[in-house]
Amino acid sequence: MIHLDIEVDLPKAVARAVGATLADVQPQEDAPEPLCPVGHTFCLLAPTDSSGD
Repeated sequence: MIHLDIEVDLPKAVARAVGATLADVQPQEDAPEPLCPVGHTFCLLAPTDSSGD
């Protein structure tokens, strides 16, 4: 059996999976803005730990 570790640019991968592309200008490094197929932007945000620990 072979084990592969593959590093990906997660925001680009998610955007592509939903049929979007990343906008050329990214105003925030931690909140990538992809463009939907008709050109509207939307945000991809990683969940944060809200437990307060």
